Amino acid sequence: MIRKPGTGIFHIQGFLKIGFKGIPFLRPTGVSFENIQVRERRVKGEGTGYLKFLDGQVHKPALKWEDVVPGDDDASGSRIKVTDTVELKTSRKPPFTDGFFVWPIPWEYRVGGAPPKDFATVNQTLTVAPTEKITASKAGINVTVNASDPSSSY
Repeated sequence: MIRKPGTGIFHIQGFLKIGFKGIPFLRPTGVSFENIQVRERRVKGEGTGYLKFLDGQVHKPALKWEDVVPGDDDASGSRIKVTDTVELKTSRKPPFTDGFFVWPIPWEYRVGGAPPKDFATVNQTLTVAPTEKITASKAGINVTVNASDPSSSY
């Protein structure tokens, strides 16, 4: 995944809210994945420490099948034709203690009308620290803010 060009990091000052927009790719780059469709499935997350209150929260993807098209260049791989909004929003405010939350999101594919098959698990995570640092990650992208940073948008 790459951060969508021209987009920023979502954050609301003073809250545990963070997000970014990404564009997912499939690899290896020497293989064409055109003519398949991909989607994320629902999954419950697991929280520890300060983020234990999120334990069991359900990741609710659109469940819409997305087409796979050629990548932007030979190095990027095949592109899933979607903008993925990766965000975690809560009404919690500092002070924080150490905490971790993960959605191990199953990705599945299909070819034509064939039954879907799982092919990957992509972790979407949230980490907080007593320093008020908040980090969101998915598929190789990590974005970090401090709770006191000014509000910002995608």
